[in-house]
Parts: sequence; C-alpha cells; structure tokens
Amino acid sequence: MNYAQQFDNVLNGEYYSSKSLFRGLNRNGLARRYTNDRNFTLFEGYGTYAKNFGKVDLSVNAGYSYQADEFQDLFIELGNFPSDALGYNVLQNAGDRISGLAANVNISSSRTPVNKIIAGFGRINLTFDNAIFFNASVRREGSTKLGADHRWGTFPSIGAGVDINKYLQLANVSLLKFRAGYGVTGSLPSQSGLAQDQYSYSLNGGGNVTLSQLANKDLKWEQKAETNLGLEFGWGKISGTLDVYDRTIKDFILNRTPDAVNNPGQTQWGNQGSLNTRGIELTLNYNTVEFGQVKWVPGLVLSHYKTVLKSFITDRSVRGDFGAPGQNGTSVDLIAVGERIGQIWGPVFDGVEGNGAPRFKDLNGDGVVDAAPSDALLPQGDFKTLGNGIPTLEAGWTNRVTFKNWDLNVFFRGGFGHSLVNQYRAFYEPIDPGAINSYNRVLTSKAVSGLTSAQYSSLYVEKADFVKLDNMTLGYNFKLSSQYVKNVRLYVSGQNLVQFTKYTGIDPEPVLQDFGSTDNGGFQGTTPDPLVPGIDRRNNYFTARTFSFGLNIGF
Repeated sequence: MNYAQQFDNVLNGEYYSSKSLFRGLNRNGLARRYTNDRNFTLFEGYGTYAKNFGKVDLSVNAGYSYQADEFQDLFIELGNFPSDALGYNVLQNAGDRISGLAANVNISSSRTPVNKIIAGFGRINLTFDNAIFFNASVRREGSTKLGADHRWGTFPSIGAGVDINKYLQLANVSLLKFRAGYGVTGSLPSQSGLAQDQYSYSLNGGGNVTLSQLANKDLKWEQKAETNLGLEFGWGKISGTLDVYDRTIKDFILNRTPDAVNNPGQTQWGNQGSLNTRGIELTLNYNTVEFGQVKWVPGLVLSHYKTVLKSFITDRSVRGDFGAPGQNGTSVDLIAVGERIGQIWGPVFDGVEGNGAPRFKDLNGDGVVDAAPSDALLPQGDFKTLGNGIPTLEAGWTNRVTFKNWDLNVFFRGGFGHSLVNQYRAFYEPIDPGAINSYNRVLTSKAVSGLTSAQYSSLYVEKADFVKLDNMTLGYNFKLSSQYVKNVRLYVSGQNLVQFTKYTGIDPEPVLQDFGSTDNGGFQGTTPDPLVPGIDRRNNYFTARTFSFGLNIGF
C-alpha cells in the first residue's frame, strides 16, 4: 500500500517597462501577478499471488486506487505606472485603477471542486514452457468530472505471445517471437464542472449573470481501443521489431457551440465523434560493423501512421481559430468525415494589391475570388488543402562507435511530409506603417515586398521536414590498476546540437494538437484539440541547446 500527498504552489510576476516595444509601450508599463495552489492525494493498494505448476507460471494481482486533486488560482494585470523602478511590486500605483478603462484592469480567480478518480483493477499472467505467454486485465474506473450517470467505465485488455523459434529452431535465427494484443483505455477532460451549467458575471448595467456554458449531464469517458500485432526477430547480426496497430478513439471530448440561434455565445463540452489511426513501426539493429579497431553499432527506427475522422457532429467544418489581433474567426484546419486529420485549409496567395493587401487566386475559375474566412466551406469558396500537419514518416537513427578507450553515441531524428502554419510570420512579417506591431518584426526569406497587412493564406504554410542531431556523447574510459578505484570515465554530451530544415519558424517539430488561440504567449485553453494539428502558435519558444560535462568514478 502507498499513500502520498503533494502540495504545489506557483507565484509568478511579470513586468514590461514603459519603453518595452513588446507590451509595455502602449500601456505605459504593464504588470502581472499570478499565483496558484494545487493539492494532490494518492492512495494505492494491491496484492499479488504467484505460483508455479510444472511448466505453467501463474501470477494474479488485484488492487484499488484513489486519487483526488483540487486547484485554485488568482491573476491580476494592471498598467499605467508612474515609474518602472519597482516593477510588479506596487500594483496599487497603477493608473488603470482610476482611468475608467475597465478593459485594462484584468482580474480573475477560480477554484475547482475536489476531483476524484477511483478504480478497482485485476490482472492475470500465464506463461507456459517459458515460451507461450498470456495476460488479461480489467479496470473499473469512476470520475467526478463526468455526468452522474456516466461516471464509471470498464476498460479491459488481453494479450498473447509465443516464442516461435523455441519450437522451430530455425538455422541462423536467434530470435523469432510473435505477439498480439487488444486493450481499451479511458481519458478525462482536464477541466472540472463540464457536466454542470456554468455562469459568467458582468459588471455592465449594474451587474448581470448569464449562462456561458451549457451542462452536459451525459458527458462520459473518452475511450481508446487498440489492436496491435508485433514480431520480434533476430537473424545473424540483424535484429529488430515490427509493430502494426489499429487504434480507434470514440466519444472524444471537445467543446462546441451547440445551438447558435437559441443559445448565442454559449458552448458545451461533449462526446463528439470517433477517430481511427492505423500505423506501422519498424526497428532495425545491426550488431557491430568493424573497421579495424573501430566498432560501429547502428540502429534505425521508422514509423508511419494515418488518422481518419470516422464520425463527427458535422460532416464538414473548419477549426483552429487563428486569433487576435486581427484574425479572429479565421480557421485553418478542415475537418471532414471520412478524410484524414490534419488538412491545412486556406486560400492561395497570388501577390499584392496596390493598397498593400494580399491578393488570392481564383481557384475555381468563376471570375470571383471568395477567400474571406466565412467562405471556407462554401461551394464557390476559393480554398484548397495547403498541406498536412501530420508527418508521413518519422525516423530515428542511433549510432554507437567504440575505438580503444573511446566511445561515441550519436542520435539523429527526423520528420518528413508535414507542414506548419507559421503564425509568427502571419502576424509580424507584413509591415504596417505606423502600427506598433511593425516594430516587433519577423523577417524571413519568404517575406513579400510591399505587403502591409496580414491575412492567413498559403503564404504562411511551410513544409517543415527536418533532421536533427538530437544527442551526441563522447566518452573516454581510463584503465586503472588501483585496488581502490575500478574505473574512471570522462565524457561530454550535447543535446539539440544541429538542425537541418527549410522551415523558417522557430521549431519544425510537428504540432499534433492545438491548445487554442493565444496573444503573444498569453494564457490558452487547457484542453488540447486533437483535430487541429499543424499550427505553430506564437507561444512556441526556442528549444534549449544543452552541453554537459561529466566524470564517473567506480569504486
């Protein structure tokens, strides 16, 4: 049995001076304070029974799990300070308190109920002749985040495998195992209270309360069911694994506007549809290529998958709001039942108008360009698929090289076939004379001369193929004859060392889900949207390049 409690506290302060072109200039100094507290409790207990019956090994275990968490936070933002000297430590001096501009005073706070997850589980493992394997498990789990009649879910799994080569004894074959499995797991929303109505309060008109989010008393578990087949093999110096899987996610949890006519401005979280992913992964290793005293052990991992939307609340829609400032209501991903997830959808850039605005192509040849965000799904709309946010192929290449006392480990990783919407460029590359955001520029080789206003199009969709030298470690092992020190190894290591890509953004890594619109790295939604891959949001930041030096001594 195990019992644990964890308490976390965050206290954050930000200040942007009155001279800061990033945020503070147009607010005469801007201060933010944020604090939150989280309390997490966990209790787990399980028992195991194991016994051997000749060639049969049996293991059975069963257990109970309880976890609870609660969270509260407070956020304050104020501007217009008489001095930058004390930063965010004198919020009471903010001129916004008396300016009358309510929109400039941003205060928010929240507290969740105690969220509980309770589960009972059991598992059985059988091994026959140390070559035939079988396992099965079931987990019954309940959560307070879901509707009262749908809190509990049952999640089974089953698997089997056989060491084929133990019975066939194939020549030059050192390993040949086959395995198969099927299992179901459940997922929960990150937010609380989605099964209840939620209200918002406004100070306007002396104060009023409005229903902002509709209850969904039928909210239930999101379920992922997966079938996988695997083959482990070894032949001569070559070994590897081949895995094929079919994964279906049903009743996935998303937010939507259920009825814009009868419930304007209101949203509702619900179980919206199903996705199917089919993929394959191949791992290959070669046991030592020798060049004199130099020994090289390479390994390769290749993976490919494709996700198709099987059902949804609408047959065809667009998602992924581009966001403020200036491009609210501009969606960038096409969601269509029966088609692949990740389709980046938009108009095609065709030059610059005399007034500095972008011009778009008439794709259907009707003589009229219908490229406004509201035209995205119209039959006459001049929109097309501009790329896909999910890679066609992902690869990893490991290398271990030894020479006398030296050893070198090098790992390359790559992604191919995916595209990204470069949101930095779409907001900050066009020069808008006189606008404050023109001081905070992004300038790339893809910038178009004379373009003074930004509107999302193919201009900002880029192929993001890449190869990275993810990790390299060089070590030297000292040979010692001391009776006190057995070995000494000196090494140097680096991560994220080199990147090869034509993508002009910060990071060409695939963005496989979207947390929603953000303003210059501000707060976003907490529940990711798996239907909207491929948007490189402006809160993305540079990946650290790290160097480490170490000394290992064995006694």
